[in-house]
Amino acid sequence: MMSRDKMLRAQEYMKAWIACCGRFDLEDVCDRAGVLRELVFVRQALLEQLDDPGMFELEYDMYSEARSKEACSDWLRELTERYFS
Repeated sequence: MMSRDKMLRAQEYMKAWIACCGRFDLEDVCDRAGVLRELVFVRQALLEQLDDPGMFELEYDMYSEARSKEACSDWLRELTERYFS
């Protein structure tokens, strides 16, 4: 049976592995930590999310919104510096 703590630990290992571009053997680390079954579940859930077109659209909308806010912020900063510097 998977516990919440084991699932969270497997997620943390997966995040660390992704953040460092796969520079360690994820399965070995999870096996040694006793969370290999949880890793398999986390990996499958992540792959399902990546395959979900609806999730992609949501993520793209969030990305686009963040980029437009950055562009607007940059434009306002430039305008402010031009007139008040």
